[in-house]
Amino acid sequence: MGLFKVKVGIGIQRNGAKVLFLESLDLLVDTGATYTTIPKYLLEKLGAEPVGEMPVRLADGRIVEKKYGGIWLNILGRPVSVTVLFGDENDIPILGATSLEQAGFGVDPVTKQLIPTQAIQASVIKNFLLPFGKPFAPSL
Repeated sequence: MGLFKVKVGIGIQRNGAKVLFLESLDLLVDTGATYTTIPKYLLEKLGAEPVGEMPVRLADGRIVEKKYGGIWLNILGRPVSVTVLFGDENDIPILGATSLEQAGFGVDPVTKQLIPTQAIQASVIKNFLLPFGKPFAPSL
């Protein structure tokens, strides 16, 4: 696909207040990465706090524990709340696939640009049959 970077605003929200985009950062677009990764020193500078740890498989196959939390990104004018990994000091800042999908962007591998996509919403039918003939009635 080729690698390219995109400038992204990063910010936090506290106690339901308006989101403050405090930094702008060039992130490497990596559709092979599940989550966005930003160095922890920068996230801490913003006031972002980890909420837990999860196992993450690195490109070399190793599995390591990484802290994660929530921040806001502004991707080409679209603000979106995302899960972010707290990267080590030497980790490359990466814009991962879930952040792209949440913001409604895909990647054009020819032009090396983000392109808008459309979200897909399955319609809900009140009573329909599952493949084995069992009725399903969601409680709405």
